[in-house]
Amino acid sequence: RLAEAAADYAVRTELEEDGRRSLFTEVKLHHRPSDSAFGAQLDALVWRLHAVRLNQARRDRLGDFWSEVQSIKGPAEAWRRTLSVLLRDPEMVGY
Repeated sequence: RLAEAAADYAVRTELEEDGRRSLFTEVKLHHRPSDSAFGAQLDALVWRLHAVRLNQARRDRLGDFWSEVQSIKGPAEAWRRTLSVLLRDPEMVGY
């Protein structure tokens, strides 16, 4: 639940309300997986949260997941769920 709440807060304040950005530095809600900014955003999130470089296979899986959610719930919810997945990943670096 904490990952879901954190993802909701980040998307709401950084993408929906266009507030100060610290996580979503590369994208806006109109960007899609075919945009270079989308891939750059996934790269930045995975590097920041997991301290590993994102390979193409994982980037594609995350993009497919984002697209599936986006087609049903819209881009804001797609970013909420994608970020929540990244925050819950066992590779997440937390101190």
